[in-house]
Amino acid sequence: MQFVRRGRPRVVALGGGAFVPERNRGILATAGVSIWLECSPEVLWGRVSHEGHRPLARDQQAFQLLLSERQPTYSLADFRVAAETGTEETVSAILALGLL
Repeated sequence: MQFVRRGRPRVVALGGGAFVPERNRGILATAGVSIWLECSPEVLWGRVSHEGHRPLARDQQAFQLLLSERQPTYSLADFRVAAETGTEETVSAILALGLL
């Protein structure tokens, strides 16, 4: 609950690269709480590979390399939630964190 006392709660969904720069993580740390929605590379690839507007998701090997490079930074998030199941399960897991 202390994470949300800065104002009215909001959810801001960031792309995978937005959390990488240290400056962005600093802004997020002062403005709220970060949650890593963790998925296996196979699940993520299945979700993004068909989307033509994602230039970093056009080659599966490059995608998996980028993901493995970013995972140590993603692990700096305040919380980690498994997000391989459906949306309802993921939302329930986030709510179970007790942030509200």
